[in-house]
Amino acid sequence: MAVADGDHKAFTDLYVTVLPVLLAVIRPRLSSRADVEDVAQDVMTELWTKAGDFRPDRGSALAWIVTIARRRTTDHLRRAAALRRHDLYAAAHM
Repeated sequence: MAVADGDHKAFTDLYVTVLPVLLAVIRPRLSSRADVEDVAQDVMTELWTKAGDFRPDRGSALAWIVTIARRRTTDHLRRAAALRRHDLYAAAHM
């Protein structure tokens, strides 16, 4: 995979191709446009840094990318929930 070799053009092509898919996966679960953009950027960063981890014998590249997007979205939701719980706890114990 050219992205795994650090090919910037290949990464740009990948970005243009998969961004609409990422947004379709991420957007329904997050209410804030900024959060959607943050998660999409996190996914693209992970694709750039971990492209060498892709195993075509385990599934398609698109399935791998969608899995990363779902995981990153879930992580974002969990962090946000934890922050809300922390804020509520702190407010109740002031």
